[in-house]
Amino acid sequence: MTYLLIRQPGYTEGNPVAAFFINHWGIKGMVYFKFFMVAFVCVITQIIARNREDIARRILQFATVVVGAVVFYSLMLYLG
Repeated sequence: MTYLLIRQPGYTEGNPVAAFFINHWGIKGMVYFKFFMVAFVCVITQIIARNREDIARRILQFATVVVGAVVFYSLMLYLG
C-alpha cells in the first residue's frame, strides 16, 4: 500500500522515519525499513516469550491489529 500511495502525486509518507528511508534509498529503503520493523518485533517477542509466552502472544496480536489498521487506512487513502 505504501508503494501505491507514494506513487500518487501529492502524497507524502506520514512516518518521519519511514520517509527518511524512502527519501534516501527509494523503494529499496522502504522495503528494508519494513522488513527491519517486522524482524525487530519478532525478535523482541521471541525474547519475551522465553519467560512470558502469554505476553508475547498478546504483543504479536496487538501488532497484527495495528498493521491491519494501517493497511486499511492506507487503502482508504488510496481509494479516496
